[in-house]
Amino acid sequence: MHHALKASALALTLGLATTASPAWADFWSDAGAKYKGVTLHGVTESTPPSNYIKNVLAPEFEKKTGIKVDIETTSWDQMYDKAIKDMEAKTGIYDMVYIEQDIIYSYLARNFLVDITKTLKDQPDLKAPTYDDSNFTSFADYFKDTSGDLFGVPMEAFLKTYLYRKDLFDDPKVKEAFKKETGRELKPATTHAEY
Repeated sequence: MHHALKASALALTLGLATTASPAWADFWSDAGAKYKGVTLHGVTESTPPSNYIKNVLAPEFEKKTGIKVDIETTSWDQMYDKAIKDMEAKTGIYDMVYIEQDIIYSYLARNFLVDITKTLKDQPDLKAPTYDDSNFTSFADYFKDTSGDLFGVPMEAFLKTYLYRKDLFDDPKVKEAFKKETGRELKPATTHAEY
């Protein structure tokens, strides 16, 4: 029962994180009514998206549902250590944890995570009217099992930046050597082929 309650509350939290819209205020209060007074605990790396969830979305969610969300933000190594030890010991301290896409499969192999797809099918009253997991980018595929069920919701992505040295790109000798070797003008790449 405790696991089902946490799975249901997680589904509600998931909905808020992906569809915080004042137009659905009645949905939130209705869906959260049977969980009013529950406190969800989460641990995450201290990042701008995590702090936004902690400082903005969690209080808004509590106001709409009566479910308190306590998010602990810490360093990545401490967050990982706390989350994995909690799961291994089955102590149930955390209802939500931050997991990166490159390690989620080890969590799935050990049955540490709740099947969000199944939870929302089994309890459709917890699915926000605007929630549709097809709206996620392909990054969400990293949080699915082999049957395509979702076990995590992307909340941030690591942006890859492309930097270049302006002094080299502006150097006439470098420009000339580049043109001679490639037949193209030297300029910052805008396509994969140029890169």
